[in-house]
Amino acid sequence: QAGVHENDGSDIELIDDDDEKNEAEEYELWKIRELKRIKRDKEERLERQKELELVERRRMMTDQEREEDDKRMDAGSAKRDEVKAFNFLQKYYHRGGFFQDKARTGEEPLYNRDYHEPTAEETFDKSTLPKSMQL
Repeated sequence: QAGVHENDGSDIELIDDDDEKNEAEEYELWKIRELKRIKRDKEERLERQKELELVERRRMMTDQEREEDDKRMDAGSAKRDEVKAFNFLQKYYHRGGFFQDKARTGEEPLYNRDYHEPTAEETFDKSTLPKSMQL
């Protein structure tokens, strides 16, 4: 009988899984998520369709027209900044391959960070080093 009383408080630790409490509120939240998903899917479909139309249009061009189109597209694209030289013993940080769509749209400023900047540990005064270690 002693083991029976040990598990009496186990129901208190259970996670609340009562889905019927706020059914109307949950339904509204689901509707919002579903509408956002439908909108995102439609935008992705339209973007893919534009890309296919561009490919098809470029296939129909002559070499001369394609070169002119390349020049026009290059002039409209943003120029990449000059690559900065690394400091002595500066660590290289890779941007990563995931979530780069957020960097492209500017949605998340973290992904637009310049990873070639030295960190606080890497910016130190080399004059304090011994003469043989200074470069």
